[in-house]
Amino acid sequence: MLLEKEKEAFVSSFKTKSEGVEYILKNYPDARNCDNLMCILYWQLIEGAEEIDDLLNVSSSESLRRVRQKIQNERHKYLPTSEEVIKKRRRYNRVISETISNL
Repeated sequence: MLLEKEKEAFVSSFKTKSEGVEYILKNYPDARNCDNLMCILYWQLIEGAEEIDDLLNVSSSESLRRVRQKIQNERHKYLPTSEEVIKKRRRYNRVISETISNL
């Protein structure tokens, strides 16, 4: 029972998605490079998803990705550790910017 209370206290300590995502990025550096891993960790650790059915009631992967993007791009915190990921994301951002400017 004590473990359950500790878990509830841990989960409730995050008031926003941003706080939870930042915790994941800080403590699990591989999640900085992989949005899928970041989402899985968030769902398990922050939202308590344990079984596949629990995934019906969790935050969307897109909203978590956007929070991660804001933390990394605007606040310059917990940046990717993989040079390949950095290059890929820069290329993608460039393509999006060019596409928008051509509209």
